[in-house]
Amino acid sequence: MAVDGGFGVVGAPGRQVTWARVAEFAYRGQGLPAGAEPGLEATRFFSPEGEVWSAGAFVVSVRIDRDTGTVTPERIVWLDDAGTIVNPLLADGQLEGSLAQGWGQVMMEAAVLDRDGHLLSGTLMDYAVPRADDVPHAEIGHAHTPSPNNPLGAKGIGERDDRDSARDGERRRRRAGTLRRHASRHAAHAREDLRALSARG
Repeated sequence: MAVDGGFGVVGAPGRQVTWARVAEFAYRGQGLPAGAEPGLEATRFFSPEGEVWSAGAFVVSVRIDRDTGTVTPERIVWLDDAGTIVNPLLADGQLEGSLAQGWGQVMMEAAVLDRDGHLLSGTLMDYAVPRADDVPHAEIGHAHTPSPNNPLGAKGIGERDDRDSARDGERRRRRAGTLRRHASRHAAHAREDLRALSARG
């Protein structure tokens, strides 16, 4: 039977052999049954019933400059549920990458066209892909709800969060655009008032 670190004999707690010892004898190839080759390997195939994606929630606090419409992120709190996580470092890397993609799509990237429909942002000189210093920091937390659709209980991670952050951010960008238009109108009125005051002497 399997025990911690190797195998044991049922009913004989003291009789155990480690994984290292099993591997050593397997690769030596001594005392194997007829027709068996040296080595220790196994192949299994698993076909899941369907895709399993992670879920999560964002809370984002931003500051919008009323004069310029500039959006500055102040705090991002993110809770993600990817089920069983094997490597937390890689999981966080997936999430941070999707945040970079989502933030770039919402706040920086744009397909700009002229009046005739010609693309004006067709190169990376004109299309603002986010750099490392453009991507805000997020406080990432993990919930662990194992998926019932695979033995490991893991879920997909990364792309769904990108779409969610982009969709949420698009609403913020539309709001920021409205504030920019208001700011432009206020600035225009202020300039007119200043000209009028200057004309009065």
